[in-house]
Order: sequence, then C-alpha cells, then structure tokens
Amino acid sequence: MMDLSTYLKERSELVDGFLKIRIGVGAISRVDEAMAYSALAGGKRLRPILLMAAADAVGGKGTDFLPLASALEMIHTYSLIHDDLPEMDNDDYRRGRLTNHKVFGQAMAVLAGDGLLTQAFEVMTEQKGVDPALMVEIIHLIARCAGPEGMVGGQALDINAEEKHLEPAEAAARMKSMPLRNLPPFSDLPSKLRMISSTWKGTAKSWGKWLEWMKRCTNPLTSVFLPWKEPKPWPLIP
Repeated sequence: MMDLSTYLKERSELVDGFLKIRIGVGAISRVDEAMAYSALAGGKRLRPILLMAAADAVGGKGTDFLPLASALEMIHTYSLIHDDLPEMDNDDYRRGRLTNHKVFGQAMAVLAGDGLLTQAFEVMTEQKGVDPALMVEIIHLIARCAGPEGMVGGQALDINAEEKHLEPAEAAARMKSMPLRNLPPFSDLPSKLRMISSTWKGTAKSWGKWLEWMKRCTNPLTSVFLPWKEPKPWPLIP
C-alpha cells in the first residue's frame, strides 16, 4: 500500500505535469506566460488531490479524472492572482515568489486570472469517461460554487466586511477561498459521477467542512512559522 507522503507527491506531480503541458497550448500572447507563472509556482495541490483521492476511496481510479482535477487547481490559482492585486489584498509575495502583478503588471495579472478561469472550463470538457449529460451537470455545479453564489460572492462579502461591520461576520470566512463544503469535487462530484452512495456523500460533506476549517486555522500559523524563501527567477516561456 502506498504511504500518504508518496501518494501526495505522486498526485501533485501529475497535476504539475498536466498544467505544464496544457497551459500555453494555442498561445497568442504573453498572457499564457503569466498564467503559467502562477499555476506552476508550486503549492499543495490540495483540491485536485482530494478529488482524485475521493475517487480512489470509493473504488474508482483517481488519476482518470486528472483533467477535471487540474481544472480545479486552475480556478484556485486564478482566485489567488486576483486576491493578490492591490485592489484586493495587495500582496507582494505568494508561495515564496513575487506575486503575478509584481512581475507582469496589474493589467496582465487580471488577464492571467481571467485566462485560467476560462480555460479551466475548457479543460473540464476534455475529461473522458464521463457521460456528457453528467459532465454538463458537473460543470454547472462548479460554476455556481466558483461564482457569485460561492467564492466570488464570499470575496465580495469579505471586502464589505473590511469597510463596515457585517452581520453575521463569519459569512465571508465561510464562503471565501472555495471552502470544501461549497466546492463539489470533495463531496458532490463523486456522487454526480455515480461513484458513491448518498451515505458516503453526507460523510464526505461533513469531512470536507471540518477540513476546510482546519485549513483556515493552520494557514495563518504556517505563514508565520515556515521559513520564507527568496523568490526564484522565472524562466521565460519560449
């Protein structure tokens, strides 16, 4: 049986390899370089790994869903690029290197985020082995959870909360950053793919909610206690 560290490493490398090949296909401008800069900057790849792990846990083959899993990481990366902008959190560093807008400028960073979000849905349609009608349902569900009813709406609540008191104050914290209870791949998607029972679906949702709150508690600590690294130079895409 594969140990956890090996599993995480191998699945992370699969996602990295997919993104490295997929981003930049049909490129006509420098925006693809900006997209790759952030998408290939490392990270835990938690979202795609959890999607594949959910499939593995119920008898499926997680690696068969690499396009769908990688698309989730593209959406996540887009949200980070926009979140770092001066108009949002105004961060200079992300994952130990300069943020996208610090390297490519604000306008190109906005476009890089737009490109990743849009291309993510293109990548989802490239997923094989799923009934087309089900795939439409899955894409619709992801779009809702990433849009104004989910992540984008949560970010807007977060901005409002910084300007005035918001009741309830926890609304933004619960919706921002694609929480596992809102983003379907960690609970609803395996059910949509007809891989799991309704019992497992409820268990997965509860586990996902707990894991998201754990992430929110530990992220501030890791940012404080983990050693900061000097950003590495980014090789230009030929």
